[in-house]
Amino acid sequence: PSSPHPSLPCFIMGPLYAWCTFVSITTIFLLSVERSVAVFKPLHKKVVLTKRRTLYLIVFSWILSFSLAVVPMFSNERITLEYSCCSKMCNYVLSAPGVKDTDWNVMLLFPTFDFSLLGGTFAINFITFAAIRQYCKLRHQLS
Repeated sequence: PSSPHPSLPCFIMGPLYAWCTFVSITTIFLLSVERSVAVFKPLHKKVVLTKRRTLYLIVFSWILSFSLAVVPMFSNERITLEYSCCSKMCNYVLSAPGVKDTDWNVMLLFPTFDFSLLGGTFAINFITFAAIRQYCKLRHQLS
């Protein structure tokens, strides 16, 4: 049974868990980007990735992650937080009967963001490792 207002623990823990998940995914993505810059532009790495830019990217990823974590709470009054015995955590749920198809759009925000960043991370790592493999082959041929 869902209530129109989430309990205080769910109100805190639901967005906090989503925030931590998003921060983890964005951090992995940013690390992949940083490593690919180090592979493709080793002499320019310090110019491209300065401490200030790195700090800005980290702060931006935390703010973006927090924003995405709390968007469902404020975007639609039918979305609430509810404790799930199955997952042992607080999840966003659509609480009102007669849910419209458009109400699900904000609920698709999480998987869309997750899979977009994870797909981007996979693509960056694939390209980076392919370049490293190509470099190793050329180096082996020269020796």
